Amino acid sequence: MFYHGWNAYYNHAFPADELRPLTCDGLSRDFSDPANIGRNDVLGNYSLTLIDSLDMFAILGDQPAFEHYVDVVREAVSFNVSSTVQVFETTIRGMGGLLSAHLYASVPKLGSPIHGYDGHLLALAYDLGLRLLPAFDTPTGIPAPRVNLQTGLMLQDDQIQQITETCTSGAGSLLLEFGLLSRLTGDGRFENVARKAFFTLYMRRSDFDLVAMSIDSQSGVWQAPLTGNGASIDSFYEYALKYAILFNDGDFMSVFNNLYHALKAHSFNGWAFRNIHYDRANLLTHWIDSLASFFTSLMVLAGDIESAVQNHLTYLKIWISYAGLPERWNFVLRNHKHPVDVSESVVLEWYPLRPEFIESNWYLYQATHDPLFLEIGVLTMEDLQKYNRVPCGFAGTQDVRTGELSNRMESFFLSETVKYLYLLFDKGHMLNRAFSNYVFSTEAHPFWYDDEIIEYAGSDRFEDLTEVEEFSESEIYGDEAADRITEQTQFQAIMQFTDPFALISNTLVKLIDRIIQSIEDLILPVQMVEYMDDSDEHGESGRMLVASETAAPGSGTNVSVQAPRYYFDEQCEVVKPAQLGHRQLHPQLYSSIASWESFYHLDGIYSFPLPEHLEGQARGLESRGFYDRYVDPESTCKAIKRTSSGHMRILDDTSLQIVMSIPKGGRRGKVLWRYASGEVEASSFNGMRIKLHKYQNRTLDDPTHRQHHGDGNNNNNKNNSGTSADGEGETYRITMVNGIRITDMLSVHELASSYSRDLKLEVATDGTVYIDGILVENLRVTGRRRDKRT
Repeated sequence: MFYHGWNAYYNHAFPADELRPLTCDGLSRDFSDPANIGRNDVLGNYSLTLIDSLDMFAILGDQPAFEHYVDVVREAVSFNVSSTVQVFETTIRGMGGLLSAHLYASVPKLGSPIHGYDGHLLALAYDLGLRLLPAFDTPTGIPAPRVNLQTGLMLQDDQIQQITETCTSGAGSLLLEFGLLSRLTGDGRFENVARKAFFTLYMRRSDFDLVAMSIDSQSGVWQAPLTGNGASIDSFYEYALKYAILFNDGDFMSVFNNLYHALKAHSFNGWAFRNIHYDRANLLTHWIDSLASFFTSLMVLAGDIESAVQNHLTYLKIWISYAGLPERWNFVLRNHKHPVDVSESVVLEWYPLRPEFIESNWYLYQATHDPLFLEIGVLTMEDLQKYNRVPCGFAGTQDVRTGELSNRMESFFLSETVKYLYLLFDKGHMLNRAFSNYVFSTEAHPFWYDDEIIEYAGSDRFEDLTEVEEFSESEIYGDEAADRITEQTQFQAIMQFTDPFALISNTLVKLIDRIIQSIEDLILPVQMVEYMDDSDEHGESGRMLVASETAAPGSGTNVSVQAPRYYFDEQCEVVKPAQLGHRQLHPQLYSSIASWESFYHLDGIYSFPLPEHLEGQARGLESRGFYDRYVDPESTCKAIKRTSSGHMRILDDTSLQIVMSIPKGGRRGKVLWRYASGEVEASSFNGMRIKLHKYQNRTLDDPTHRQHHGDGNNNNNKNNSGTSADGEGETYRITMVNGIRITDMLSVHELASSYSRDLKLEVATDGTVYIDGILVENLRVTGRRRDKRT
């Protein structure tokens, strides 16, 4: 995949910044329209894809190609161009690509040192850094969002540069590249301005420890109240943690922990991080964006594995539905009576080959080594090959609803998307072994920092880089110097609140924020209704059953279960290797993640409709034989599969597991079985996972039926095994709800009055329930009679 995309770029687009895969030519900045920032922010007319992809050749072990293209950079790349570019994108793609490739070319332990390498990649990175420094010349120290690479800031002359609003990611996520550049060259200005910008943002956080998504670089006033973990703010959290890891900075680790705990407490609903108000912490939107799928990787680094898996499953469902992640996707509750149209779920329809979901999948596999994530990797790789590969590279998806492609292959496809896919399947790769404190930048460029890095990659080692020293204004960072920098940052933070002028300024900023928020309250209605809030409008949220819990207010009927206990081993979805006995299954062929009770929870809550161009195609893990690979072949316990038509079918006739859900507006106590499609709705079990197990045969016409169930209120004649007294017949019995073993009778209030056309359910006059003519032994229905049904 990498070489297909790379060869298309180099043969047909170079020295342009990007490849246009549908027309097989190059794409650079739009000189005719400087206001086309969607294109000009990234494309600086300096062969961006070459720089951004350079370290991939070293990672692939292609040393001849790596050395060749390092020389090509020397001959072809210059930043002395009159391009107004976004500071953030230019830093992470341009400077980050150069620094990472420089480390590979210099440091022996990284496996790709180039004999006779003179450090020109570091010199280019330094030159670029100097051209970006003017962006930080603002009253607040928050960098302007854009800068001209030749002339710096020209606010009066450049209409684009008059835009002073910058996103939090753009202003606060320069720490890794600028920090590494300072430490390699000895010029401390880069790290100092990046740290100052970060803490200027952090000190403006709300009482909830949340920061908003955009701010004015001149005034320091937040520009919008929205916050979350996606576009415009994602890498602010990322670089706080990765800076702490790379440079062993305890202060930044504390800052990250503070930010993460605040975001987790106020934004996370158990499945995804929602967009909330930074100063009130209430829900503002029902959509999430594709960039937020990266946050799973940060949760892994933070050690929050269980939440990371659940967050990842949300995006997995979206990927399966669209063969990619739409830029924005809306949470829409399931409603079986009124199927959801794709347009209701898709807010922004394009998928430009982004890497974030694939990146998180790599992190999760490194943390768990669960084969589930290998299967997801194969699924995403095959989707990219099937839907996005074209004769001349890979094309982004313009509209996930129709499959229409766009004429653009952004540089991050080769530098990130393909990189994480490759590393997922190369188990022995150096980057898959924990041997140092290395981190991936937000553009997937590997960065290291230790004594050996300074020895081999520092500017002192290269004679041709002595000119760097002429610009140096601080000593090379050692441990003592790093401590002084931390002390200086802390002192600046203290002075901000002790200096009377700074205090007045900070108070005015907060006052202005409050006024703006008050105006917004009058103009914009705040969306606070959320499914997981246990709202009556949306039915009852998923929860654990407890003993003797009322199923319907005033009905007098109870849902009675054994005291809550978890029986993960007995869910019987995936058999652990130790349980297989002589049928030894390789340990890596057991998926512990797929056996979680919450694995299918999302199916019972939200709609993930397939677009027309994917209908009828085998989608998801089931189509890859996932359960056949990771479940004991002799086991009778298997999960439900979704068919190509979107219905659910049972893998065997011995047991089945279903997710129970209730449509919007459903009442407590209603039960609707749709056995033929494998769907069940019940507000008392809403969002829960139910396991039915087949026992002995007994049909509705069985004469023994009246003997054991003649009285709707007397169930003492049945035994707990589910077998009739004469030993004949076969029954289904609810044996587990969300991992809790069920032993007592379950009663519900009312059977729904509407059925699907293929419903195979009958209720006897005594209230007993039959599915396909087979008794569900410990389920009864009580309520008024409707025709021949109860």
